[in-house]
Amino acid sequence: MSGSPLDRLARNIKRTNSTAWGPRPQQMTMHLGMVDSVDLFNGVADFLTNDPSGLVIPAVRYLQPYTAVNAPRVGDVVWGMHFGTDMMIMGQHVVPANIVIP
Repeated sequence: MSGSPLDRLARNIKRTNSTAWGPRPQQMTMHLGMVDSVDLFNGVADFLTNDPSGLVIPAVRYLQPYTAVNAPRVGDVVWGMHFGTDMMIMGQHVVPANIVIP
């Protein structure tokens, strides 16, 4: 693995009068979307992105507040977390009834 980014960084630091370069870390992003379909047996749902192209990310795991008795339903507006190649549905987007909207 002599060509790995970590090895290149170490070689650059070792040299004098040179700047070291390191790979940029991955960033977490949040996306608003909808549940397109649900597979309760495997605990995954398809995530329909809020994109004009209609991109659907299949087999995305979901977290609380969803439980065995409160499973995601098709059409739920949800927040999805994306980090690198991982995607996870964080839960349903809910606007509380007691919020005053001008």
